[in-house]
Amino acid sequence: RAACHLASATRLKDVLVCSTVFTPRPPRQLTKLEKVMRASAAPIVDEPNAGGSSDQSEMVSFAMVKVLFDARLLATEMAVTYDWANSKKIDYLCAAGDTRLGVSVTRAYRHQATFDEVDALHLLVKKLHGLWKARTLVCDRHAWDLGVLHIWCHSATAADLIAKQLQDRRNRAVWPLRLFDLANMPPPLVILTVTSSIDHVIFHNAQWRDVPRDVGRRFVDARRRAARTRQAQYAALAPHRWAPPAVPARLAYFR
Repeated sequence: RAACHLASATRLKDVLVCSTVFTPRPPRQLTKLEKVMRASAAPIVDEPNAGGSSDQSEMVSFAMVKVLFDARLLATEMAVTYDWANSKKIDYLCAAGDTRLGVSVTRAYRHQATFDEVDALHLLVKKLHGLWKARTLVCDRHAWDLGVLHIWCHSATAADLIAKQLQDRRNRAVWPLRLFDLANMPPPLVILTVTSSIDHVIFHNAQWRDVPRDVGRRFVDARRRAARTRQAQYAALAPHRWAPPAVPARLAYFR
């Protein structure tokens, strides 16, 4: 129930930026979470992907959008029809109330390299232009009211770089935003989601049970740091309660 939450939302002139955090607890909760995800987005999981290896990230994306906006799935990637066969495509079509959302899912990540400002700009230009082109070529039966670009971010730094490109009013390099204005379309919604505990699923399309050791270790280390912090706070309030017991000489070698 607390797997994801809305961190902040910033409305700009040309775009609405929404920041979220998705951090399920590894590793025991991942198996149960996978079943919930697959039940919520079964059509997306069962359908062949149009290209790439992003079926896992699309599945989790819809499950999160469903939690945030109480959305329901209308059509999957291959079910949405376009006037041109080779048109750019969205990943799924859903509805939040009476508003139709055309969602495109991508990942801000570079394998064995650092995701920088150039990568952030290139990702935004490519995906926003594809979202605009898909909207202009989609059939009336599957037309959506609001375009959504959902970006999975490997770290908070990557999310900040993308948000900086969108929020800088002097930066006109993100030119696809101008196309929405010229076509009298509503500005797109950009969702930036930072995740750390399911990196192997989102960015490597691995199985949920194949949790890397460092993921569980990071979670355990964080719990230990929090416990040490609480113990230091309690010791400051009542030092006599946390004084280490005296060890007899005959048991000294157990220290």
